[in-house]
Amino acid sequence: MNIEEQIAALMEAPDAAPEVVTLDRSTVEAMLSELETTNPLRSLVIELRAKLAEPYVQLWAMHVLGPDDVYPALDKEHAERMVADLLESMERHKQKMVERGEGLEHWFDCEAKVIPSPWIPEDHYRCLAENALEEEEILRNSLRERNEHRSKLLAAIQPFCDLAVAFDGGEQIDNELTVEQLREARQVMLHVTEGERLRDAHLRRMSETYGEAAEQSIEAAKLAAKDS
Repeated sequence: MNIEEQIAALMEAPDAAPEVVTLDRSTVEAMLSELETTNPLRSLVIELRAKLAEPYVQLWAMHVLGPDDVYPALDKEHAERMVADLLESMERHKQKMVERGEGLEHWFDCEAKVIPSPWIPEDHYRCLAENALEEEEILRNSLRERNEHRSKLLAAIQPFCDLAVAFDGGEQIDNELTVEQLREARQVMLHVTEGERLRDAHLRRMSETYGEAAEQSIEAAKLAAKDS
């Protein structure tokens, strides 16, 4: 095989996996018992016995109190983290309800625990993959909503940012604002708003002061003209 053929072989896609049939252990044991009565040294019997002797890989899941509320995990540690995260999330939600003054008469504490997976490996990992896809879609939608909210926020504060730049004599900012820049822009907005309030109050005081002085001057002029 020349170098071009080797490269082509390396670039080829792998072959499809062979079809796998899942049988429970009791069924395989019964089949083996029948085979061993006729030919215990048959290669198929030896191979099956070797497979049955391999360590069993236990799959784990989280069970939330309720029907069909079972969620597959990668391993037991993952299932324990899922339970802890769920209980912590529910407790935070409960505390927020208390802070808002909402009643807890209809609240019930969540019960969740780690259990051995009720599925065969094929179904377990299929369900795990489906859950991962659902969570990915939720994250995508959440990110899309966040970006839309950020764009609206930028559009809302842009006039104030432009005003702050005009006061400072700086250059126009771009739309890729960081969280820190947004905080600074908010402070600028508060500063500008307070400055406008103080300016308006000063103008009102000036108007009242000069208005009184003008009235006094007019009265004085009237008296002088009358005396003359």
